[in-house]
Amino acid sequence: MPKGIFRTTEDNAAEIEENLPEEGPTPIPSVTEMRKTDMWVHHMKSILLCNRTTLQEIEMPEGVEDAEVWQKER
Repeated sequence: MPKGIFRTTEDNAAEIEENLPEEGPTPIPSVTEMRKTDMWVHHMKSILLCNRTTLQEIEMPEGVEDAEVWQKER
């Protein structure tokens, strides 16, 4: 079975998992089919300007009460 064939998870469209069909091997497209531009799709929605696909979660320091003010001061 070829490695590298993936699908998005049912719970979260941003997560991917290996596509393991229940019946039979995964069909591999022919070279002629792969030449079609319709066959090529990105599995990630977009890349952010910070070269990531998701935003990094930053923890606020202790003692900060207003998150909006803290973010503007950073």
